[in-house]
Amino acid sequence: MLFRLIILIILFLPCSGCIKNHYREFFDGENDIRKKTATGKKKLPVKIRYSLAENAVDAESEFLDIIEDGYEFIGSSQFSGTHCPWSCAIDLAEDIGATLVVLREKFSGKEERTGVMVLPSVTYSSGSWNTYSTGYLSSPGNTYSFSGNTHGVYSGTTTTYNAVPYNYVVNVYAQSAQFFKKRVIDKNFYGAIVNIPLFLPGDKELDSVELKVLAVLKNSRAQKDGIRRGDIVECINGRQIKQRGDAKRFVESGRPISKITVKRNKEK
Repeated sequence: MLFRLIILIILFLPCSGCIKNHYREFFDGENDIRKKTATGKKKLPVKIRYSLAENAVDAESEFLDIIEDGYEFIGSSQFSGTHCPWSCAIDLAEDIGATLVVLREKFSGKEERTGVMVLPSVTYSSGSWNTYSTGYLSSPGNTYSFSGNTHGVYSGTTTTYNAVPYNYVVNVYAQSAQFFKKRVIDKNFYGAIVNIPLFLPGDKELDSVELKVLAVLKNSRAQKDGIRRGDIVECINGRQIKQRGDAKRFVESGRPISKITVKRNKEK
C-alpha cells in the first residue's frame, strides 16, 4: 500500500499546475510586489472577468471600458506554460490591493516533457513464498481452519532506489492577467483621460501634436459636458494644445484638467 502511495505522489508532481505562482513571478506593474506578502491588511473582495477580446483593437476597447467604469490599472502578468489556476491570480490581487482581474488564456499547443520517478527495489536475503499449505487461524472463542497457499515470513530485506526517466505530454497555454483597483475620485477630477505625450530628447517644441481623449469616466463632469472617447483635444484649461511645447508646458504646470475643448468629425 505504501509503495502504491509513493508512486501516486511521484506521478502527481509533474501535473500540479501552480505549485509556483506564475502570475506573481511575471508581474509587471507600478511596484515590484513579487516578493511582497500581505501583512496585517484587510483583503478586499476580488472580481474575476474572462476577456473575450479576439484581437488588439478589441483588447484596447475592453481595457478602456474598464477605465471608464472607474478602475485604475495596477499592472499585468504574461507567460506561457501549463494552466496556472486562477486562484493564483486572486492571491496576487489580494496582496497588491486589486479588486478586478481580467484573465486571458489561449491554447497554444502540446509539449513533450521528461520527468524522473525514483522507484524502490526490494530484495529479500532469506525466506520463501508459499511456505505453508495448511494451518489454522484463531481468535478468542473461534478457530478457523484453512488450506491452500499462503504467504511465508521474510526477513533480511535490502532496499535500493533507482531513478527512472519517463516522457509525458502537457497542454501549453498563453496566459495573461490585468490587475485593476477602484479609482479614488477627487471632487475636482474632471473625468477625461487624455494621451498627453512625454517630451523626449530630440523632440522640438514647434512640432505639431494631436491629443485624443482616451476615456471618459461615467457620471463625471466630462461626460456631462458631452466629451467622448476619441475626441480630438483643442484646448486644456482654456489653453490651445497644438504643438509639443504646449503639451510640455501643461505637464510641467502640474495642474489637473478642469476643462477641455474638443472637435469631433472636424467640427468643434
